[in-house]
Amino acid sequence: MIDKKTAEDNSILEVLVGSHSYGTALPTSDHDTKGIFIPPKEYILGLKRYTPQYEYYEYEHVDTFLYSIQKYCKLAAGLNPTVIEMIWGADECILHNTELGKKLIASRGLFNSKLAYKSYGGYAHDQIKRLRNKNGRCGDRHKVVEEHGYDTKHGMHTIRLLNTGIEFLDSGQVNVYRPDAEYLNDIRHGKISYEELINHATGLESILERAYKESDLPDKPDYDGINNLLIEMIEEHWA
Repeated sequence: MIDKKTAEDNSILEVLVGSHSYGTALPTSDHDTKGIFIPPKEYILGLKRYTPQYEYYEYEHVDTFLYSIQKYCKLAAGLNPTVIEMIWGADECILHNTELGKKLIASRGLFNSKLAYKSYGGYAHDQIKRLRNKNGRCGDRHKVVEEHGYDTKHGMHTIRLLNTGIEFLDSGQVNVYRPDAEYLNDIRHGKISYEELINHATGLESILERAYKESDLPDKPDYDGINNLLIEMIEEHWA
């Protein structure tokens, strides 16, 4: 694993993620960030060579996750929701950006594909199963389940993921800032019943499947383009 200072010194992009980027933040919401760095030569060509897997770095006041550019591109090519959102968020959520960060954002169309059906739909389906089983309680979430009949935070993210996936398959754009933020917070505050939520989520799953079948997006991302972009960015950073 690359040490935190090396990762920070080679950072090309850092963004605010989570509820603050979705427009659903509460006064108590954490300020979570994610970033991308390009490893120095010795970590790719030299004796310090490594295989990027997990790059998590502890910070005192925020939850921050830094990805190497190789790991990031691999996850983004699979349209991992929490990863792809990093290059689609609002400008005000960008905390640090370089010319290479801007280049990555400008090239985000390379990652577009129908794989969003599997990634967004898969995440949402797992959330629905947890809601049906009344599982997924963490910390004091059991109190929320007892009060409202389900974990409202999971419920909120289920609807967010499904709507975002549908929009992406229709338009090729990830709407990180949610136009349905008010409704999502209604779910979080328990204003939507369990039955209504499950019915809504089930209906959205059907819409997501139809959006997948009718989408004009390619079946797979532009792997050659992503690979060329990755090489160019690493070489430019080293130069």
